[in-house]
Amino acid sequence: MNKYTEILYYIKGLAELDAYVNTVTRGEFDKLDLNKGNIFPLVHINIASASFTNGQTLTFDIQIGCL
Repeated sequence: MNKYTEILYYIKGLAELDAYVNTVTRGEFDKLDLNKGNIFPLVHINIASASFTNGQTLTFDIQIGCL
Protein backbone atom coordinates (compact mmCIF):
# COMPACT_ATOMS: atom_id res chain seq x y z
CA MET A 1 0.00 0.00 0.00
CA ASN A 2 1.41 3.42 -0.85
CA LYS A 3 1.85 6.21 1.70
CA TYR A 4 -1.01 8.33 0.29
CA THR A 5 -3.47 5.52 0.91
CA GLU A 6 -2.05 4.74 4.33
CA ILE A 7 -2.38 8.32 5.57
CA LEU A 8 -5.87 8.62 4.08
CA TYR A 9 -7.08 5.42 5.76
CA TYR A 10 -5.48 6.47 9.05
CA ILE A 11 -7.23 9.85 9.13
CA LYS A 12 -10.49 8.29 7.95
CA GLY A 13 -10.28 5.69 10.72
CA LEU A 14 -9.74 8.39 13.35
CA ALA A 15 -12.73 10.35 12.07
CA GLU A 16 -14.99 7.30 12.02
CA LEU A 17 -14.19 6.58 15.68
CA ASP A 18 -15.86 9.85 16.70
CA ALA A 19 -19.48 9.26 17.69
CA TYR A 20 -20.62 12.63 16.30
CA VAL A 21 -19.32 12.12 12.75
CA ASN A 22 -21.86 10.71 10.28
CA THR A 23 -19.94 10.99 7.01
CA VAL A 24 -16.27 11.01 5.97
CA THR A 25 -15.49 12.32 2.46
CA ARG A 26 -12.35 13.14 0.50
CA GLY A 27 -11.44 15.38 -2.41
CA GLU A 28 -11.30 19.08 -3.16
CA PHE A 29 -13.25 21.46 -0.93
CA ASP A 30 -14.89 23.29 -3.84
CA LYS A 31 -16.56 20.03 -4.91
CA LEU A 32 -17.81 19.20 -1.42
CA ASP A 33 -21.43 18.09 -1.28
CA LEU A 34 -22.50 19.27 -4.74
CA ASN A 35 -25.44 16.87 -4.83
CA LYS A 36 -26.47 17.58 -1.20
CA GLY A 37 -26.27 13.86 -0.40
CA ASN A 38 -24.00 13.93 2.64
CA ILE A 39 -25.32 13.66 6.15
CA PHE A 40 -23.85 16.28 8.48
CA PRO A 41 -21.80 16.47 10.68
CA LEU A 42 -19.04 15.34 8.38
CA VAL A 43 -15.26 15.28 8.09
CA HIS A 44 -13.75 16.16 4.71
CA ILE A 45 -10.14 15.22 3.89
CA ASN A 46 -8.08 16.78 1.11
CA ILE A 47 -4.51 15.58 0.59
CA ALA A 48 -3.27 18.37 -1.66
CA SER A 49 0.32 17.34 -2.37
CA ALA A 50 3.28 15.34 -1.19
CA SER A 51 7.01 15.87 -1.57
CA PHE A 52 10.30 14.33 -0.52
CA THR A 53 12.30 16.49 1.86
CA ASN A 54 15.60 14.60 1.96
CA GLY A 55 15.02 11.68 -0.37
CA GLN A 56 13.54 9.44 2.32
CA THR A 57 10.97 11.54 4.20
CA LEU A 58 7.58 12.34 2.69
CA THR A 59 5.82 15.57 3.61
CA PHE A 60 2.07 15.77 2.94
CA ASP A 61 -0.06 18.92 2.71
CA ILE A 62 -3.37 17.84 4.24
CA GLN A 63 -6.54 19.85 4.81
CA ILE A 64 -9.18 18.48 7.17
CA GLY A 65 -12.56 20.14 7.44
CA CYS A 66 -14.96 19.30 10.25
CA LEU A 67 -18.37 20.57 9.25
